[in-house]
Amino acid sequence: MVYYNDHESAAQVLHGWYPEMERILQCRPAGNALYACGHAYAGQPVLVSEYGGSCFTEKGADGCGIFQ
Repeated sequence: MVYYNDHESAAQVLHGWYPEMERILQCRPAGNALYACGHAYAGQPVLVSEYGGSCFTEKGADGCGIFQ
């Protein structure tokens, strides 16, 4: 099983990365390869356990926060 976290918060970037398996396997979250050297995809499940992100800001403050 391939298991990784992707904390990219830009929806357009995430949509571009996950349309098909070939593109998923080319992803390098945080600049890291999905497999260690000498290992490759062999049909096992791919699990993106976390994705996106949120930023908490004080009510009325400028920022990226979704929650207030």
